[in-house]
Amino acid sequence: MLHTDLIAPIPELLRRQAAARGSKCAFRDAQTAVTYAELYDRTGRLAGHLADNGIATGDTVAVMLPNSVAWVESCFAITRAGGISVPISYDATEPEILYRLTDADCKAVITTGERGDLFARMKNAAPNLKTIVVTDRGSCEARTLRYAELIGAQPKSPPCDPELMHETAYILYTSGTTGRAKGVRLLDPDHRLERARHRAIATSVVSFLRA
Repeated sequence: MLHTDLIAPIPELLRRQAAARGSKCAFRDAQTAVTYAELYDRTGRLAGHLADNGIATGDTVAVMLPNSVAWVESCFAITRAGGISVPISYDATEPEILYRLTDADCKAVITTGERGDLFARMKNAAPNLKTIVVTDRGSCEARTLRYAELIGAQPKSPPCDPELMHETAYILYTSGTTGRAKGVRLLDPDHRLERARHRAIATSVVSFLRA
């Protein structure tokens, strides 16, 4: 069956779910749970803060997080900021990380505190990487923005919430088994492919959108 009601931009689908199922749990991991209403509000605030820190439509933002609510929120927030998510495996080596940062020309990264200093060291080799946002997992000495503070505070800018559906939403890198890893651009409707990579999340992106 074709679910024509799902043919809408991600920000609009998030808004609909918040209105229809606001108090119900949308995503849960071992430490955190968010309702549909909280997800909409939190991703909107994070999107605004990304804009406040220079992320514009079409800019790429790396996401290097373990499977978690924060991973889901980050990808949705980047979409709501008009940006492009560049997921990086949490187990990636330093050369692999640097290659993806430079090849995708990432302007920001959302990662854990324990990875913050690693990305700060990479700024010389990835000069367009200006903003590092870190979660509370671990700590770092580098100058970073705190995920928990951003997602809980009102930004100056509203979320962009683009209405287009056929712009690039993700850049996913191949495994590089037969050569250097290549970035594959996925459109908003292609986000379903991400579910196979993040089965540890209690509810997949697609089941969230179809709930």
